Formats: sequence, C-alpha cells, structure tokens
Amino acid sequence: HLATKGAPRSYDGWFSVFSSVPCGRRAFSSLIGVIAPYTASIGATLQEVSASSVTASMPDRPWLRNPFSSVHAIALANLGELTTGIAVLSALQGLKSVRGIPVAVN
Repeated sequence: HLATKGAPRSYDGWFSVFSSVPCGRRAFSSLIGVIAPYTASIGATLQEVSASSVTASMPDRPWLRNPFSSVHAIALANLGELTTGIAVLSALQGLKSVRGIPVAVN
C-alpha cells in the first residue's frame, strides 16, 4: 500500500501511519472532519480502518442527545455515514477514477 516515495496511498495506509503515534487516531479523524465538517460535529474517532472493515466511536455528549435523553437519531446517522463512507471508499480506492460524490439522498 505504499507509493514509490514511501507515502501511503490508501485510507488504511494513512490510518496505520497516524495510529502509530499518540493521539493519531483522533488526528486522522479530525482531518476527515476538515474535509467533511458536518461529520466533525459529532466528534467521532475512527478506531480501525482496513480494506475490509471500519470501526468508529462517538463520545457521549449532552449535545448529541435528544430531549428524551437518548442519543439523537441524526447523530447516529452521521456516525453511520462516516463509517460506511470510509468503508466504501477504502474498498474502492484501488480502482482508478472512483470518487465518492453523493448525488441524491432517498
């Protein structure tokens, strides 16, 4: 998964580099949040990224809860979108000319 100059070319490659240093998982997740600011609003951290799976966690914060004190459905949907988006892009990243661009939400 390494380019000729030694830099990772894949999500799991970059995740491996980041996760090898203290706070690296959080830093990698923050970079994803820079690219997708709405995703950053839930403060999720990617725990594992590989070509076959992605695991993420979300902190339990008061602003992520609804008036009934349960986790807000939109926060969970946001976490699901982050996790599945990275999983799909990780699985397809070896193909040329593949980009993840949402065109509709049904």
